[in-house]
Amino acid sequence: MTTTARTAAAAPRGLASAFAIAATIAIAACTPGARAPPDSRAADEVEAVRARGHALFFGRAGCGACHAVGRDGDRIVGPNLGVGGDQAVPAARRQRGGRVGVPYLVESIVEPDAVVVPGYAAGVMPRLAAPPVALTDDELVALVVYLAAQGPGAAPVDAATLATARHEVAAARGR
Repeated sequence: MTTTARTAAAAPRGLASAFAIAATIAIAACTPGARAPPDSRAADEVEAVRARGHALFFGRAGCGACHAVGRDGDRIVGPNLGVGGDQAVPAARRQRGGRVGVPYLVESIVEPDAVVVPGYAAGVMPRLAAPPVALTDDELVALVVYLAAQGPGAAPVDAATLATARHEVAAARGR
């Protein structure tokens, strides 16, 4: 067999081998238990934390008893943390003392009387990190991530937002 004939005969086998390898990789990626790409895992973690924050807001943390987020929640004792009622800017974009976004949200939750939104009384919001609510650091982070995602113009909540929330909560709690 000549070199040209061997090369021509090998080409279909080489192509078939490349196809077989590609098919094997594709099947492995779809196999249950296969690892998701890192970006997908991070996005899944952020979404799980955000969902936990929503559940805490309207559940154990009791935030929904006094606050609404946009149109969610109906008892307003504190400011709307989304856009609605007397609030035109979501809490995630409000500022105080140079703090905005996640740092603002953490301070508002951990030290609610540090700066009170105009038109609302000091001493009304309980400290969620203290009894009787006593949220853990992870629960505070979840609440912050949920609120950071609310309202028009809110920055995308991603792994960087989650990392910032963890850092800010730890710093606010002296850890």
